[in-house]
Amino acid sequence: MMLPNVIIPGAPKAGTTSIAAILNQHPDIYVPPIKEPRFFIKDQIIELADNDPLKRYLLKSSITDWEKYKEIYDKKQKFKFDASIQYLFYYKTTVFKIKEYLGDPHIILILRNPIYRAFSNYVFNIKSEKCSTLTDAIKDELNGGRDNLNSFYHYYKQGLYYEQVKLFKDNFSKVTVLFYEDFQKNNLAFVNSICTALEIPVMEKINELPKLNTSAKLSWRGQLILGKYSPIGIIYNHILPIFISRGVLFNKKLKIVARFSKKEEQAKIVLTNNEKEFLTDLYKNDVKQLMGLLNIDHCPWIEFI
Repeated sequence: MMLPNVIIPGAPKAGTTSIAAILNQHPDIYVPPIKEPRFFIKDQIIELADNDPLKRYLLKSSITDWEKYKEIYDKKQKFKFDASIQYLFYYKTTVFKIKEYLGDPHIILILRNPIYRAFSNYVFNIKSEKCSTLTDAIKDELNGGRDNLNSFYHYYKQGLYYEQVKLFKDNFSKVTVLFYEDFQKNNLAFVNSICTALEIPVMEKINELPKLNTSAKLSWRGQLILGKYSPIGIIYNHILPIFISRGVLFNKKLKIVARFSKKEEQAKIVLTNNEKEFLTDLYKNDVKQLMGLLNIDHCPWIEFI
């Protein structure tokens, strides 16, 4: 079947790149080189404002054609993943498009404390961010200043999990909700909880992965090596997969990315107590509703206990 049957809709900044890289080591799992094809939000991407900092990148890196989308999943593995993390934010559209095209796939939701998710997202965007503080950025968002920008600039709204999770749970029969904080504590146990949900053998170990810094820019050497039309890029994408497992190749490519990223000094940005209190107050009701929805007595996020 040339279709994905596992969707990781989000949340952004919740470790999904590392989690996908680990899962890709499992013989029954396939994560395509295009981890985030974003097919089910193609209309939202096209409609972004022209001044959106990521519009050009999103248009270039997303799969907008159904036949091409199917092609990237033409593999023999039992489970094929679409880990487009912006699906969660656009849940009112993606839930029904996923149902229309894919039926009832497994849904793996990975949630992170919304306070630290928002902060991590802000730090990631700092070079293109017009607001000098996270609080100012969220106030701009609340005042409608980001309505025509892509979801990655909606630091507050991306963490309003209750309605997002509820709609997925209401429309799909195989929904698993996990917490990024558990991944931080024990990588192997976390990914094996996904294997258990999929009813496939658990993993005995994890091959070493580099610490990813996805906000770092590649040096000119890195761009030369990893460029789409570079000799090494062509070999990695089209020749080596014939002889070497995709899990090994994915792991090695991540190491190359880490090796050839620019080593830039970045000013330390700290989440202040005032910002933490501001965000706690904004999220407390939503978190309470979420815990009720998930039937969880003890919230995993200490700020909301």
